[in-house]
Amino acid sequence: MQRRQHPYDGKRTGRREQVLVTAMAVVAIVAIVTVVVGPWRGEGDLSDSTTPAEPDLLVPRPPGIDTSQAHLIVSPGAVPAEGGEVAVILANPTTERVDFGVMGRLQRWDGATWHDHRQLTTGLSLDSPPGGLHSLQEELMVPAIALGAPAGSFGSPVWTRIGDVSPGWYRIQLGNSYGLIEVGGTPEHQVPRSSTAFGFEGDHVVEAAEPATLNLMVVPRGRLEGVFDPQEQVGDLTGEARIERMDEGRWVVVPSDTLRTRDDEPQNGPNFVVELPALEKGLYRVSREATVAGRVESLFWALPLS
Repeated sequence: MQRRQHPYDGKRTGRREQVLVTAMAVVAIVAIVTVVVGPWRGEGDLSDSTTPAEPDLLVPRPPGIDTSQAHLIVSPGAVPAEGGEVAVILANPTTERVDFGVMGRLQRWDGATWHDHRQLTTGLSLDSPPGGLHSLQEELMVPAIALGAPAGSFGSPVWTRIGDVSPGWYRIQLGNSYGLIEVGGTPEHQVPRSSTAFGFEGDHVVEAAEPATLNLMVVPRGRLEGVFDPQEQVGDLTGEARIERMDEGRWVVVPSDTLRTRDDEPQNGPNFVVELPALEKGLYRVSREATVAGRVESLFWALPLS
């Protein structure tokens, strides 16, 4: 028996095609909206709830710091997304001394301008506990102490901790000096802070690519009970100074035949001078053995002044 065509079959087929075309158009519109809205929201949102995996792809890298003026060198120049401790070092190539306090700002780069993002504090010295970040509204009480660098020289490194902020480009401001740091980037080196009971006071930054000297004196790293007696608590320094450079997460020894160690007359503790060859830019460690204290060590940096 021949089947009769339903009078509405043709209309039904046309309607299905129309629904299909309409659905495809909706999908296309949704796809276009997703492409446009996604990057726009990522670039414009400065809240800490935004955690892009690759911050350098969201906004252009900020302009560099003017190194002809006093500026900050942040070591390392990047920290992972979860944050970490960094050393902040003032480099002063000018002809006048530059000072700052222990409180400043962490500013965030939005792709066009800098915005104050957090208050920032630092420690007081290389062996002091680090400072950290605070909200812009928090009232802080900090020591009224001046840190800085003489003309044509470096300041002593101080520590702060960068954390609890979204990945992206930031700028540390202390006084009128600035230094860049990337949160969510890959650090160029670890910062293994020294933990020996005694360290060195003196020079902790030398100019890279130039022969230099370290003038060092043994001091307690922490607070001691009673009076510091170098002979009883440290003893005599033995052997030559050992210099190591941080290279891809491990310490590499600088050849000893390129160094010279010269002991000076003790003052408030054992002191000595290390004559260095021209060192490449980076993080270093100096150490010596002592008859009572054992190993004594401290960090130092070789950095460009400008």
